[in-house]
Amino acid sequence: MRGAKNLHKQPILLCDFLTFLMKKYLAIIFAVLVLISQLSCDAPRLNPLDPSSPDYKLTSIEGTIKTTALPQQPIAGVKVFWKDKNLTVQTDQNGYYKLDELVMNDGILIFEKDGYSKDSVRIVWAGQKNKREDVSLNAIPQINKFNLFTIVQNRYADVQDSRLNGQVSISDPDNTIDTVYLKCDELAFSKKLSFSPVLNMFEGSFTPADLNVTSLDIVIGKKFELVTIDNTHKAFLTGSTNVMRIIKQEVIIREPLNKISVNTKPVLKWYRFLPGFNFKYKVEIYTDELVPQPIWDKENISKEDVETTPDFDLSPGEYYWVVWAVDDFQNRCRSKPASFVVK
Repeated sequence: MRGAKNLHKQPILLCDFLTFLMKKYLAIIFAVLVLISQLSCDAPRLNPLDPSSPDYKLTSIEGTIKTTALPQQPIAGVKVFWKDKNLTVQTDQNGYYKLDELVMNDGILIFEKDGYSKDSVRIVWAGQKNKREDVSLNAIPQINKFNLFTIVQNRYADVQDSRLNGQVSISDPDNTIDTVYLKCDELAFSKKLSFSPVLNMFEGSFTPADLNVTSLDIVIGKKFELVTIDNTHKAFLTGSTNVMRIIKQEVIIREPLNKISVNTKPVLKWYRFLPGFNFKYKVEIYTDELVPQPIWDKENISKEDVETTPDFDLSPGEYYWVVWAVDDFQNRCRSKPASFVVK
């Protein structure tokens, strides 16, 4: 009877033992899970593919590109080039750009768009995972008008004075133009142009000696470039042109001349000029004194005409007049002066 009682208790003890083991293992598993959870929250992340890891090597650059001119406006379509990875993106309509998944190597970021000065910045990561580079681009000055022409003036004793004249009108949205130069590398020539408030243009007049030549004929066909420099000393190659012609033929005055007496509206006559190219005449009258004063002029006279008359009465006094021939490129030659007296 006692043996049967012990046999009846053995299955109960085995069951209790198994229950005890299960509870113990569950406690161990729970403790491990808690430990893993704590480690995952607080321990340094060592996975190089995890963006939060200090060993994560992929980075990004973003920023906005605007005009230098105030008020600043975003510039769309700017090419942003990351030289280290040969990667290019473009700014959106808000001027925003972003380059993702870059390896953390220092390098050059280049900004480029037609009509604007190319710019660049050096990116030094210094452990930073993200960089922001906001940039303003300077608009390249635009040429409105660029005239480069020769002037030949005939004087008595058959002397010809020749010069090269430059006139240029430039618009600059940034209003930062400081200096404008005319240069010709082939002639080792570079001269500053002066601003004329009257003409609202930059201009300059240069002798053969200024141009490092013995004769103005040498400049024909040479390439002359216009360089503008802004107030930050940045230089822009704004445009180029060349000299087309030098008019050495002379327009000959017919009458009046040699201080002949005339009425208050003299008829000014000259011999027909036949240079072999298209041109127009220009006539000027000056006072004949130590410092001549311009009195009257007329431009765009047809090449078929050989005379003209002032459109008002001249006051009594001594005068001289000249005739210019001006071609389609503004190259020009001037006659010898001829004098007359109004009684």
